[in-house]
Amino acid sequence: MELIQLHLATDQITIARALQMEAARVWNMACFVHRRICAAYHIWLGETAMNEFVKGRFKVHSQSVQAIVELYF
Repeated sequence: MELIQLHLATDQITIARALQMEAARVWNMACFVHRRICAAYHIWLGETAMNEFVKGRFKVHSQSVQAIVELYF
């Protein structure tokens, strides 16, 4: 992993932090749903099923949501 230092204005930092928090919400939802389905029904959701579940629920671009789910799996 390569770290790149960014020089952002205060308003850009606010936006970046909000996007970071929304991405964390996607990750946490994927973790929660996966554990809950597994515990209740003893099945493992696939990536496609998880993408369908989280579709349209978050304030980040759909491709970003798909990328987060892909990282989860």
